[in-house]
Amino acid sequence: ARWVNFDKRGQGLSDRMSGAPTLEERAEDLTAVMNAIESKRAVLVGWSEGALMCAYFAAQYPERVSHLVLGAGMAKLAQAPDYPQGFTPAFLEQLVERWGDGNLFSGYSIPALSTFPEGVKLAARFERMSCSPGNMRELIALDAKLDIRQILDQIRVPTLVLHSKND
Repeated sequence: ARWVNFDKRGQGLSDRMSGAPTLEERAEDLTAVMNAIESKRAVLVGWSEGALMCAYFAAQYPERVSHLVLGAGMAKLAQAPDYPQGFTPAFLEQLVERWGDGNLFSGYSIPALSTFPEGVKLAARFERMSCSPGNMRELIALDAKLDIRQILDQIRVPTLVLHSKND
């Protein structure tokens, strides 16, 4: 097997951009990557909002997906238990102000990181390398509108869902 890491537009090693890609654009990008590396079918692993993209892709292109592994995902981000107050403009600005200090990643995604100083530094570095604060604002604002509940019953591949108690 081989592992291919997919950075969606504007994140990770991808070029920065204005705006945030839709699920449809992300699926087109994933198709282009799979075609470029001559991968006819793949196991997709998606974490957090990446789980939405992988589930969407599996529903839209079932012939391209053999299995799904979805971690810390949700069908509709705005209803995620981590954010009981919802994605209000004030909450979004609070996230943007703290982006890059390790708070979001170590506080929400992997709380165990916050128990040791190097873990928070690692989380902060991860945040800064993944995208800029402005890019994060755009991604979260778009992601808060995502809702794949209507297509979940179209997924026909073996799927493993990983979810922790506090996520």
